[in-house]
Amino acid sequence: MKRVDLVRHLEGHGCLLLREGGSHSVYVNRAARKTSTVPRRREIKDCSLRSLLFDLLSAQLWRQTSPSIMTDREALVAHYVPLLTAELQRIGFTDDDLRYLGSGGELSQARFEAELAELRGIPSGIGAEAYFARVGVDFAAIKREVTSRDGAGPSTDESRLTKQ
Repeated sequence: MKRVDLVRHLEGHGCLLLREGGSHSVYVNRAARKTSTVPRRREIKDCSLRSLLFDLLSAQLWRQTSPSIMTDREALVAHYVPLLTAELQRIGFTDDDLRYLGSGGELSQARFEAELAELRGIPSGIGAEAYFARVGVDFAAIKREVTSRDGAGPSTDESRLTKQ
């Protein structure tokens, strides 16, 4: 994003220039009681931009602003994860069951669409155990692995989701 556009955006959301530094400008959002430095470069990288906006804006404004600066990968995840979660809950997954799902591999629109189509073909209310049995995965082994890590949550290693 161009610096001039960022400054215009910040000022439009209540941020004010506090002072100029050597290579940065310091902006303050008095309503949110936050300050951050804005590099004095013509173009600001997305990762710096997200961090900067998070530092300066309230949580509500951050949620409204962040989709406009997401990478393509982040936008895919933000769009499809709620849809996939809703389908899994329809099938009968509890919030606790959702932690046993891995999240590795390629993230593409085609993969998300295929996963969603597969989930939509499964009857409602069968539960996590029946779902894993249906796709050929040993759910008990996954539960043992995850719980043996003392609540560290599921790994992103897809090898544990290999069909039996």
